[in-house]
Amino acid sequence: MSRKVQRMDDAKRLEIWPDGAVASLPNGCTLFRKYVPEVGCWEYASDEVGGGVFVWSEALVDAETLLVAVIESKRQRAMEQALLDGWTPDPVQ
Repeated sequence: MSRKVQRMDDAKRLEIWPDGAVASLPNGCTLFRKYVPEVGCWEYASDEVGGGVFVWSEALVDAETLLVAVIESKRQRAMEQALLDGWTPDPVQ
């Protein structure tokens, strides 16, 4: 038997989790959240670039997809830095 998915009322959701700053980032900037009732999701922005920059919308991709993309980006940058620092990968056999 399938379970009916219940959704919280938008007014109640915003009462519990209001729009605005949600986190101070390690780089000294701030992460902001805004609820978009037309699509029933949160959008996130940061003040890293001047007046703000779009970070993510739940309407675009799943959180797990975003997490994997961030991890892959960090892995790629670490590999590039290792190569620049003189690391040589083992030859493929």
